[in-house]
Amino acid sequence: CEILNNILNIANNNDYKIGYLISAILGDGNLKAYKDKHGYDAVRFRFVVKDQEMNNRVEQYLSDLNFKNIN
Repeated sequence: CEILNNILNIANNNDYKIGYLISAILGDGNLKAYKDKHGYDAVRFRFVVKDQEMNNRVEQYLSDLNFKNIN
């Protein structure tokens, strides 16, 4: 079905993944900007949800977009 294929293509698009991550982190995450011990700007975020499917999707999208140190 063409409609289903279009939906699947959108979900595999990096812009969609970035938007999903922004919404998830702002909605359910905790962001903190600070200076590290060397004086460099750093950002840390914590993301904790009971919904394991959402957690798995966030981890997968972070990995797909080459974010490091996601543990």
